[in-house]
Amino acid sequence: MKRLKRNHLDLLFHDYLEKLDISTCRMVADNDEVARHIGLRCQKLKELNINLCKRMSKKVLCQLVEGLSNIVSLIMSNTNCNDQVLVVIAQTCNKIRHLNVQNTLVTDTGVLSLSTGESKCLGLQSLDVSRCKVTNTGVEAVLKSLPDLQWVTYEGICDVIGELLIRDGQANGQQMCRLKKLTAQGCKRDNIQAALMCCPLLTTVCLDNIDGCMEPLCGLERLTCLEIYDNRQNVFESSVAPVLEKIGTQLHTLVLHCDTNFTVIGLCCPNLISLCCYDSVSVMNDFQQKQLKSQNMLEKAPFSHLQILKFTRTHDDWSDSEVMPEGLVIVLSYCKQVKSLELKRVHGLTDDVFSQVFTVNKFTETESMLFDSCSITDVSVRLLLHQESALKSLLLLNCPDITVKNYNSYKKVIAMSNFNLKIEYW
Repeated sequence: MKRLKRNHLDLLFHDYLEKLDISTCRMVADNDEVARHIGLRCQKLKELNINLCKRMSKKVLCQLVEGLSNIVSLIMSNTNCNDQVLVVIAQTCNKIRHLNVQNTLVTDTGVLSLSTGESKCLGLQSLDVSRCKVTNTGVEAVLKSLPDLQWVTYEGICDVIGELLIRDGQANGQQMCRLKKLTAQGCKRDNIQAALMCCPLLTTVCLDNIDGCMEPLCGLERLTCLEIYDNRQNVFESSVAPVLEKIGTQLHTLVLHCDTNFTVIGLCCPNLISLCCYDSVSVMNDFQQKQLKSQNMLEKAPFSHLQILKFTRTHDDWSDSEVMPEGLVIVLSYCKQVKSLELKRVHGLTDDVFSQVFTVNKFTETESMLFDSCSITDVSVRLLLHQESALKSLLLLNCPDITVKNYNSYKKVIAMSNFNLKIEYW
């Protein structure tokens, strides 16, 4: 790769640029010279994403921010952003509405600068300070001082709200009503319950302690995104499924880090757009088989709105005799609008299973596919390559029955018939 020179940067980063994402091209972007150039040249920037640009120094990040007076959305997660950078943001970025400093060195001092003194960030609507050195004290201060703040990503947000309610009463409870997102990790159960009950506008909820906390979810009429993290056995059947039966129709995004039953999800959540599951799949029992027939689920084309499907088994044990869960077969067969598909450690996904799915769903609308540690062979891959489709990215990782020779032959097919497809193998 040739080294980018200043004249190249002048062409890339010009005066009229309003949106810039360099998080995916860090070999080019991850240096101080590029950051300086953006700050000097791109005075009209409204959206900037420098996630994972870890080599940009704190000093240069400050210089960059000084030139972003028109910025509305700024993503600086996983960088060297610190309190000093937030102070400059507070002094400069009077139009900023969305700020993400996840996994940085930011502390309460930096967060407080956004809402005290002569801060110009009083219109901030979303703030992500997860995995930082921020405490409940800092988050409580911004919740009280920033009247437009609706989206706060912070592990202990429920404890903050619970403590406010206990100490200051319902006045602050009403103030918290505007929140639209709750992320609870390691919070007390009583505080989670209180937070869920005093925030009726919530659209996104992420929980890792669901004991006694699932019932309040049923009262959230605007909830569209639900994330559950709980590795105990039978959590889905005992706690998650009853909630999905009541509010499943309003969900667009469902993320489950627990045992999963795709059949129940298909029955209860017909409008899902994104489904991500990370754990074992429950086997369909006789009762669910009867539900399928009685409700004619297959005739209603379940998962017909699904655009993102990710499934990962959390164990690494390889078993040649592993059976593909019938529920997962149903999902793959009927998600005909899926744009992004990721299957990891699904050892039961063999050529026979894939062929069965392919007769119903040829994935012609799918743009990216990832198969990691699956049992498919060259036969399944060629079904995908020898057809017209929207496929742009195909990743084949750790699939033992696909060889380097197969991979080289795929590249020849792509070179002749599909220049837009990028394939990776290892």
